[in-house]
Amino acid sequence: MRHLHMSNKYNLNNAIGLVCLLIAVPVVIWLPRYIHERKLHEREAAQAQACIDNLKRIDAAANQFAKEKFAQMKQGSNAVVLPTNISQ
Repeated sequence: MRHLHMSNKYNLNNAIGLVCLLIAVPVVIWLPRYIHERKLHEREAAQAQACIDNLKRIDAAANQFAKEKFAQMKQGSNAVVLPTNISQ
């Protein structure tokens, strides 16, 4: 009778180990994929925000140029003055 009891104990341990494996393996496979997708999404969001910021800067520069051009035209100058170094 004692032999059967020990056998059941080992079967229970094996069953618990199998259940742990059935839970752990999908998590180990899913977790890196989830982290990669999150980082990819964050990177795309950062790139989109950088693009929006650049467009805002271009719009501000175009508005500033238009204001300066309008002020020149108001003073009677028809010459278009372009910046020599646009990186500044």
